[in-house]
Amino acid sequence: MSTKRSVYKKNSPSDKLAVYLSARDIFDDLENVDPIEGVVTTDMGSLRESKLFARIRCTFRYGEQSMDDVLSGVAFFKEFLIETVQLYPSEDKKPPELSDVQKRLMERFGENAIPFRFTLPHDIPASITIQSEPSSVPVEHPCGIEYMLQVFIGRSATGNVSKKNSISMAIRRLTLAIPDPNSSPYTKEIVKNFHFHSGMLKATVTLTKEVFYHGEPISIILSIDNLSSNSVRRVKFQL
Repeated sequence: MSTKRSVYKKNSPSDKLAVYLSARDIFDDLENVDPIEGVVTTDMGSLRESKLFARIRCTFRYGEQSMDDVLSGVAFFKEFLIETVQLYPSEDKKPPELSDVQKRLMERFGENAIPFRFTLPHDIPASITIQSEPSSVPVEHPCGIEYMLQVFIGRSATGNVSKKNSISMAIRRLTLAIPDPNSSPYTKEIVKNFHFHSGMLKATVTLTKEVFYHGEPISIILSIDNLSSNSVRRVKFQL
């Protein structure tokens, strides 16, 4: 059995930077989050007075990209910076813990390699892509939530980023829900009282389990008990 592991690589347009990423799918099982880790290679002498930064950026797009040009000065997306670190010169006095992949890359590239690691918090949303109609033309930036690893050379972390000296790689943050095999069926009860009638209406909904996967049928057991003097003609339930 092969133990070889793929490493994702991307170069900057100027070829001054190269990013080696161990994984682009980051899983969160609600207890532990996979780290975003890899290595950046560059010629330290070419940086001169510039610095090397890495950051995780989140983009929430709530309108199609074509709509950005319809209204002048109005963009249908928001960007958030999750975390930014200065890789070189390093501001962290404590040497980082390296994974096996990072150790092999550091041995291969030597002094020109700089490791990095990010850990996303639990309280941020998962990556989401809202699919368009099958007959429509695919868009470059669809609606949804997207995470991006960005490595760039600059004087400061808040300055303008040069496209030729920067690298952006998409990261997918995925929530992994592991169902408990010993979990009991999920039951929810609703009681409705009436102002001008005595008694109440009781509805009980039961699901066979709490966690369902995409494409999996959801079995629902619905029980309605009208203990009031009112004649109920219509009941609406939403899942």
